[in-house]
Amino acid sequence: MKIKLNGVYHYVHHVICECSDHSHTVRLTHFEPQDDWDSEIYISSHLSTEPNIFKRIWYGIRYVFGYRSRYGEFGETVMKVEQAKELRDYLTEFVESTNE
Repeated sequence: MKIKLNGVYHYVHHVICECSDHSHTVRLTHFEPQDDWDSEIYISSHLSTEPNIFKRIWYGIRYVFGYRSRYGEFGETVMKVEQAKELRDYLTEFVESTNE
């Protein structure tokens, strides 16, 4: 997807998990090259939150007392072969546009 914001083109690709949960989405963005720093891809993922208020309070209490998961805070996105091919095409277009 090509979007023009503030006079600059943004190229965006979304990978949505096969389970169709919107919180399992990864967004890849790169910009129309203008400077050296524009040859980067930005990868954004949504980290899920607990909808149950009591669990959120419990997580907050654990956080206040310094609890950290040794595995970190992350989500996962599952891609099918069709989505992987679309991602390959997106990345190929990005690499070719940077002319490096």
